[in-house]
Amino acid sequence: MGLVKIGVTIGAVALLVTGCASSPSPTTPPNSPTQPTATTPSPTATATALPIPDDIVGSFREIADASCATASADGVTEIATDGSGRLILVPKEDAYQDFSAVSVGESGVGELIWSTEVFYACNASVGFSYSDESNSDYGLIEFDASDGSYTVTVGEGKDAYIADYTVSDGLIRTGSSTNGGETTVLTVEYGMPSEADIAILRAAVDAFLAEDG
Repeated sequence: MGLVKIGVTIGAVALLVTGCASSPSPTTPPNSPTQPTATTPSPTATATALPIPDDIVGSFREIADASCATASADGVTEIATDGSGRLILVPKEDAYQDFSAVSVGESGVGELIWSTEVFYACNASVGFSYSDESNSDYGLIEFDASDGSYTVTVGEGKDAYIADYTVSDGLIRTGSSTNGGETTVLTVEYGMPSEADIAILRAAVDAFLAEDG
């Protein structure tokens, strides 16, 4: 089911009202000659709410599927805003020894990623697929009319998983999630990862195969 964040819309209306309030007019001191007045347009604040999709769930699913398809076809790098690391995905045809994804920590050491659902570009799309298979709803999906972002809530109470997605040009651009009280925020950059990150992926694969072999 889709739910619009009404509180945001109300806040936008309040901003408009506040911005339209006129400033007090200066008064002329008693017995002073009348001064010519200049008319200055009063500044106004604008806060335009975005159109609410007719089908919030369907709209977000279209964005989620397009984001994952783009990441899978072109590659993607997701970078933690706190500098703690990044996630790397190369296109399938550029996989190294059938491996295509790695996480890179602050130390620069890579750890292999086994599923695209780790990526914000893909986790919602994968979640929708899982819900299709189990014939269930994929959490509660909300649309924020102030900036066009979406929020997905899976589960209830303190154990609920809450993910926020900002969207631009029909693709997910940032993702943040709160799980167990901890929040992570990553920016999503589509396109082939850097040669340095590809080298980290290959090194992680070589290390894994050496251990496994």
